[in-house]
Amino acid sequence: MTPPMGRTTVVLGGILLVTMMGCGVFRPSVEEIRTELAHLIDPALDAGLAGADRPEANVSGGYCHEPLIGPADGIRPLLSYTFSFSILDDPEAFLDRVEDYWRGQGLEVEINANEESRILYSGNDGYSISAGITYDSMEVRIGGTGPCVDNPDRKGPLDVKPSP
Repeated sequence: MTPPMGRTTVVLGGILLVTMMGCGVFRPSVEEIRTELAHLIDPALDAGLAGADRPEANVSGGYCHEPLIGPADGIRPLLSYTFSFSILDDPEAFLDRVEDYWRGQGLEVEINANEESRILYSGNDGYSISAGITYDSMEVRIGGTGPCVDNPDRKGPLDVKPSP
């Protein structure tokens, strides 16, 4: 059994750790999050494309607010690619290759399929990634978001602008 003084030290240490995390001591930067998103998404995209030309990326972010464990006025970085079926020989094979790549990286992959679309979901450690095809619009999308981080372009509490 831990003596009362020992328990108090452990509790205070835990509070200090949570406070330091909330104050940004251990939070990654926007660029670190974007780099990690690229490591999760770009190789899977390349595997899925199987040699087809890579489409242009959409790099942006959405506003987020996590005052207890993250920034009060932050950004949730986003990396995504959206393109037409026309650049692929087989959209279903694209998703199969992406799924194989992610599973090969040790990620769990959930699949949601119906008459309108087929979507793969995965992620870890605050990252949410997905790839999907929509049959009606004949579009393919692969992308993801990272955890909420400090927004370096913040001008004030009500004027938060996402990084390009």
